[in-house]
Amino acid sequence: MANPQGNPHPWLTEKILQRYWVECCSNYERMDGTKIISGKYNRLGIDRYPDTYCILDDGNNTEVPVEVEWNTKNFDRHGHDISILKENDGFIVVLTKDANFELEQIEIDVKNLVQWFERNSGTIMEETIQSKTKSKKKRSFPKLWFHYVSKSAMKNFEEISLERGIWGVPGEPRKFPRISNFMDIQKNDLIAFLLPYSAPAGSKTARLKLDKWKYGEFSKVEVFRVSKGYYYDETPVWKEEWGQYFPHRFRFHKIPVSVINNIPIKKLSRSTQISLHSAYSASPREGAPFELVEMMGNSKK
Repeated sequence: MANPQGNPHPWLTEKILQRYWVECCSNYERMDGTKIISGKYNRLGIDRYPDTYCILDDGNNTEVPVEVEWNTKNFDRHGHDISILKENDGFIVVLTKDANFELEQIEIDVKNLVQWFERNSGTIMEETIQSKTKSKKKRSFPKLWFHYVSKSAMKNFEEISLERGIWGVPGEPRKFPRISNFMDIQKNDLIAFLLPYSAPAGSKTARLKLDKWKYGEFSKVEVFRVSKGYYYDETPVWKEEWGQYFPHRFRFHKIPVSVINNIPIKKLSRSTQISLHSAYSASPREGAPFELVEMMGNSKK
């Protein structure tokens, strides 16, 4: 569809190219044939020069700076200091090569870019709306949420989240399966963190399917009141992973409302087992108050 009134102004900002590059740079290689392993945003934030950094498959996992532009001429228009790229073996990535450049240029595959955008446009729109909307319709009642914390996440949970009263989950490129649920978390909701599940002896995997979900136990459930509902923030809090800092977040009061120790799955009703398995498989999941009461009543003393 043509732009209204012949408007030549692009609808999408350069951040779209930056995001594409971070998520898809492993599909590219440098002019000398060196493959690119992964990409991440500048640690100082999105749209800071240089926009991104990439890890090269050169035997040393060398990290190099990469500036992303719509076209080559934009680099000079933005007044960037080329020495930052030159002294660190960096390069630029452009949608269109419209000028010579003293450093290497990698041109984006337009077809690949369009396919990527078609796959991710819904998520991008949802995240944009959530980050830009100042006033969201609030529920008139609180909800209870179950959120599973795996063994691998316990260090972040105990050393950072509990100390600061904050929890976050990844954005792109690592898709978070229940982001719409996460975005529904509001102030005064209750968040019940399900702390690591221990599978029964002899289990080949900790990620048991529902038909095997009858044994084992959660080591603890800690319930907190949410002090600030869902928001999007890329300020570093936890250690960087996948080129990001878990930007989908909420805050909670640091003093727990309730702490339940050692909850054996086999003592719970099947409906509660199913509910907890759902949260264990993909969090957060909206819970029912009776499920929490049932866990309290059946916990080990």
